[in-house]
Amino acid sequence: MSLLLALGLLLAAPADPVFGSPVPAPAAAGHVQDGDGEGGDGGELARKLTIDLLGIEVELPPLEKMTRPGGDGGQVLDSWRGSLFGAPLRISLIGLARSEFNFDEPDQLADLVLDNMARDPRRGANLRFGEMQLRAGPYGIAPYAALLVAERMERTDVDGYLYVVAGVVEQYCYLFEVDVQSKLSDEARAALEAFVAKGIRFSGKPRDPKWTDEEVEARWERSVPDELLKELDRVTRTKNYIIFTNSAGGKAFAKAMEENYAEISKVYPFPEVEGRRLMPVFVFRTPEQYYAFLGKKIGMSLDQASQTKGLASEDWYATWYEAPKDSVHIHEATHQIFRNRLLLSGGGSWFQEGVAEYMEGNENSLENFGRGASRRGTYTPLRQFFGMQSLLFSSERDRTSGGSAAGDAYIQAGSIIHFVRADKRTKGKFMDFVRAMGSVRRSDVPAIEREIERLFGVDIDGFEAMWKEFYK
Repeated sequence: MSLLLALGLLLAAPADPVFGSPVPAPAAAGHVQDGDGEGGDGGELARKLTIDLLGIEVELPPLEKMTRPGGDGGQVLDSWRGSLFGAPLRISLIGLARSEFNFDEPDQLADLVLDNMARDPRRGANLRFGEMQLRAGPYGIAPYAALLVAERMERTDVDGYLYVVAGVVEQYCYLFEVDVQSKLSDEARAALEAFVAKGIRFSGKPRDPKWTDEEVEARWERSVPDELLKELDRVTRTKNYIIFTNSAGGKAFAKAMEENYAEISKVYPFPEVEGRRLMPVFVFRTPEQYYAFLGKKIGMSLDQASQTKGLASEDWYATWYEAPKDSVHIHEATHQIFRNRLLLSGGGSWFQEGVAEYMEGNENSLENFGRGASRRGTYTPLRQFFGMQSLLFSSERDRTSGGSAAGDAYIQAGSIIHFVRADKRTKGKFMDFVRAMGSVRRSDVPAIEREIERLFGVDIDGFEAMWKEFYK
């Protein structure tokens, strides 16, 4: 069984796991280069390899007693076992055909791995992931790799680690998974860092981050309904966005999106990584065209689509041209940036909607809600709130005043973000809180509580008391 099948990865939630066509077996995927006296005389296995299928050169860590179990004839291209300064580990190389998976970014693949590992009861419950990072370098056509590091927990003790390095090349995306089965010494940790930083090298050319004309046409054709295929009017490129539109208002909308980007990055700062691809935004001329787009792209019904004014998913944002300054755009732009720049897609619905609701800028609504929570107890207790799978579908439905239940839930979420950013007891750790919440498994209440205790020294109930006290 391939590694990804063992993890239970599901794409687009099909009835059964579907992973597309297998890639060639490892024998066709790479060969060993003789170097530094290794591997040429039947002695120690070579650490330096070329994986022809991916166009990458690899220098493995200095494993003791290294063996090479190899691949599985499918997605697992190769694997190695050994000991690194006393720590037993296994390195697996997985390759996935991009024609089947449509991954353009290393972090898209790493994010999917993170999500599906978190759902796997055999592994996810014992893994504590840190923040996803992008490492600049010649890892593929995208000049960076996505790195995830998780601690394997035995109750409160760390007894192992998992390193996941993801890259994208012309025809494939790839993963190196380093599964460490004990604690790491300083020497072992440095050797793994060196492997991530210098041990993977792509021999081809990086892509154009501003999108080629061919890429623009291909993206429009695979995204829009058939009746809109010939309606692409213009494409506007800005510093951070590429605007696909059949409307005359593309330039004004692009300007508004850049203003939103600047506001969001002030509140939630993040490092800019050179070579990042422009984020796609689809702006349609009419609401009906936007609804049809959502139907094709994510299977949303007309009734569901008509209840939205804009929607961010995967790497894109879509809406129709009406008012570039409408607050829905900065709300959804926050979702897009959290997923594609901050790389923080965890925490749960409360967190993802909270950071976006806060950016809409209606502090009066947030403060009014907070005062009601503090004085009258009109809120969902945070331990329950943090566990909700969806604020839209998990909110109370029998409330008869104070607006819709979903609206109240969104405002409660935003009021939590406002409290952490403004309260003198918490604001010094605001971005630590954002990074911690966005990195934990979605709706994992024990993990959320663990991070709150680490940051603020209180459990969820104590955090709730602080939140209410702030709004008195």
